[in-house]
Order: sequence, then structure tokens, then C-alpha cells
Amino acid sequence: MVFSKSSAVSTKVSQYIDKGAVKTIVLAGGFGKRLGIACDDKINRWAYPKPSLTVGSRRIIDFSIGAANEMGIRKMVFATYYLKESIEFLAKNRARELEISTECVEETEPRDTAGACKFIIENKGWYKGDNQIIILSADIIHNLDLINPFQCHLEKNASATIVVNPVPWADMYRFGSVRLEGMPGREEFKTDEEFKERVSEWVTKNLGSMKKIVQFREKRPSSFEEFMSLKDTNLKEAVALNEIYRNLEKKYKDEKKENRRQSIEKEIRKFHLALSTLNNSSIYITSSHLWHTFLPFITFKETPNPFSDFGGHIFPALTAQKEEDIMGFPLSQELRREILAGEFPFYAYIMPDKNNHDKQSYWVDAGVTSQLLKVNQDVLRGLIYVGLGVDTRFERDNKNKAWTGYNTYIAEGAQIVPLREGANEHEISSIVGHDVVIEKGARVEGSVIGSFVEIGKNVKIKNSVVMSPHFKKREEKGQVIIGDGAEITDSIVVGADIEPDKKYYRQVIVEPLGGVVTEEI
Repeated sequence: MVFSKSSAVSTKVSQYIDKGAVKTIVLAGGFGKRLGIACDDKINRWAYPKPSLTVGSRRIIDFSIGAANEMGIRKMVFATYYLKESIEFLAKNRARELEISTECVEETEPRDTAGACKFIIENKGWYKGDNQIIILSADIIHNLDLINPFQCHLEKNASATIVVNPVPWADMYRFGSVRLEGMPGREEFKTDEEFKERVSEWVTKNLGSMKKIVQFREKRPSSFEEFMSLKDTNLKEAVALNEIYRNLEKKYKDEKKENRRQSIEKEIRKFHLALSTLNNSSIYITSSHLWHTFLPFITFKETPNPFSDFGGHIFPALTAQKEEDIMGFPLSQELRREILAGEFPFYAYIMPDKNNHDKQSYWVDAGVTSQLLKVNQDVLRGLIYVGLGVDTRFERDNKNKAWTGYNTYIAEGAQIVPLREGANEHEISSIVGHDVVIEKGARVEGSVIGSFVEIGKNVKIKNSVVMSPHFKKREEKGQVIIGDGAEITDSIVVGADIEPDKKYYRQVIVEPLGGVVTEEI
């Protein structure tokens, strides 16, 4: 299945594809920890790996597979680790659907992003010759036409290109950020507000362009106030912020209390805040020359002084401007000199709208459950395409303005309605999967119902996602049963049966051994 038509392929891009010199790795081994119990197989009997989670009629991983397929790539290698059987099942299914070749390479231990790629590239010999290696994350939802950044990458003779995307400033603590050539810097402004306004204006003017990366900084908040509030939370990102703050307290421990706080604040503002509103979108294009040079120095994750992660190690090293910027990395003196001499051109492609370069494209990291809900709503609102109308497994139910799969029964008196009144012609009331039963009196409103679900009488489901156990677990549990009279609102059900008359609001609902467990969204 192809999600949409790709742009015209340039001669140079075609040449690379035709001679098999475009290699593709899909990173699909992550734990999905920020999604909590939805992906936690120690708590949730039917846990999903993040790339297998439902988005409309598809899975998160399908967006990266679809983007590569649109470009004309016929072979893809998947790096797997956590709940690998589900990824392997999907890869095999998509290979059959799209008539492509897929291969899964299992990590025997967590290797980090660059470490996982090293293992594949080294073993396959892709670092030799003139290859371009596309690296995609299996857990992002996007509609990027890969040909545009790939063509720019070739034109610039770049060693590495990353796709960047404008996201809200308040979300930047979750992503690596970049400062690009010509972009205003924080040091030019007296206030964070003025800096943010000017950078946002610059980004808007430069959508769809290719710019050299001057600086890369891994996951940092956008203001000192955000830094101080986030470091005291339970968020995954708080660990790094706390370490930075403790080190600064040690550095300035001999100063008076008020002076110490001012010194810490000044240093955080200068060195430890987001560089812009452009995030690292986890879509990379890299040259074989880069890998040939860097491979000997890339480690796996669990090593002393690791050099194993793109955002934490490789990208900051590529943007080093002075010796102290790379002092902590285990690189040879010769490689340090080459980096500082600019021998590895590093660029960013600023993500535009798919058909209009004056607007940004769709890109979401559904790394938290609230975002997963939002993405599914965006599918229903027509903001991101999942292939409905092309995918022959689903048909349009004009009566209910929904898309339904095969062997699905909707009883007389059951209702499927849009989430809001006045929905436009592009919006969908709901998506209902295969082998679903919706009994009399049930009301499904603006929701995504996966396959193998039985919805009882007078059930109300609103703005929610219901998933049955994933593929490899289906023989253990055939379907999800939503008991009569149950109400599920703004929630995600992951394989759990719902007892009659139970009510859930803003919950992730899973089934561990011994009963149902919920977690607030």
C-alpha cells in the first residue's frame, strides 16, 4: 500500500536507487517507556512495542515503511530488540503487501541508535563504496516525501543530513534542537521571549530549505523557568537536567548563595536550553564516507565513555567548533582535526508541507499517551492520511460516515457518530477494524476500534482507541470484550476486557495477570 504519490524523482536520485546504493535502516527496538503501561510487558499482559501501536487503520511503523516505499526503496532492514516478534510479524506482512524485501536484525543487547546502525552497516559492508544510508525511526508519524531531503543531501555533498521540524517551544525538552546557519542566537537577545519570537519568524521563512547545522544540543527545555520546574518531575528527561544542575552547584559551591544562583542561571541560559524550535525528527541521511570514518569509534550503549547515540554523541561531535567541544568523545586526534576542519558537512532539511513549501508537514512523536490519542483524532479529522480509499481491506460506510473492515457487524440501533457537530467532508466519524461486533444501543463517537473487538449493548465509547492483543498474542486471546453499559471516554484500551457498566475517563486500560490496571493519561 502506498499512502500517497511521491514527487518526481531527479535523475541523480534515481541513479542511486536503481544501482542499489540507497540503503535503509528502520530503528524499531525501543522500549516506549514514556508510553507507560501500554508498552510495559512487565505489567501489561498484552503490551505492544511502540511501533506496533494503532494509528487509524495502520500502525506507527507503517509511516516510515510507507515513506521509504514511496521513494522507490525495495529493501529495508529493521533493527529489533524489545517485543521483537510483533515487529517481525509486521515487517513480514508489509513485505507481502508492498512486494518489498524486509529483514529483521535482532540486537542481543541495547546498542543505542548509532550502535544499532553500526552493527548492521559493518556486517553488510555498506560503509564501502558510494552508498547513502537512510535511517528512520519506527515510532514517529509523518508524511514527509523523502526525495526532497535526499536530493538536497546529494546536492550539498553532505556527510549527514537530518530532517528537522517546528514543534511548540514547550515540547522542546523532549527533542534534540539545532541552530542553523543564519539563524538568530539566544545571546543576541535580552529576553527568552524575544529570542523565541525571532527564531520562530526565521523558521517560518525558511520552511522547505536546507541549512548547515552550526550547533546541535540534545533534549533541553526552552527557558530557565522550564528547566527548574522540569528537573523536579518524574519525567525521563529530568535525569539529565538534575545531573547538569548538580554539576553546576558543585562548580559554584564557593560563591555566596545569591551569586551562586545567578551564576547557575547564567550558565543554564547560555549552555543548557533549546537552541531553536526545530527538533531532531529522527529521519537521517548519511554517507558511506561518514560511516567508514566513524565506525571504529562507535561503541555500544553499555560501555565506559560510550559513543553510541546520534543525538547524544555523533551529532554534537559533528558540530564541534573547538577542541573542548569534543574532548569527552573517544575519537582519534586525526578525526578531531578533520571534524574541526569541517570535513564532514552536516545539514538540516526543514520539513515543509507535503504539497506546499510555505507550510509545515505532519510530524508527531506519539511518545506519550495523550499524543497517541491526538494522532488518532488527527486521522479522523483528515490531517494525516493512512491510505483509506486505497487500502482494499476497508470500505466506506456512508450511512455512518465511517470506515469499516471485513466481517464487521453493526446492529440496528447502534450509532457511529462524529466527535463534533459540523464535521467537514474530509472528516471520518470513526474507524472500525475487522471482525468487530457493535451491539444494539451502543454509541461509538470519534474513536478508533481495532480488530477483534466485541462492543456490548448500550456501550458508549468517545474519543478513544481500543486495541486487541497484538498479532503474536492473538492465539492466547481472540478478542477484546467491552461489557454492556460500559463507558470509555478519552481513553486507550490495550487488550483489556471491560466489565459491564464500568466507566473510564482519560485512562490507559490494560490487563495484567490478576485483573485490570489503569494509568491516567
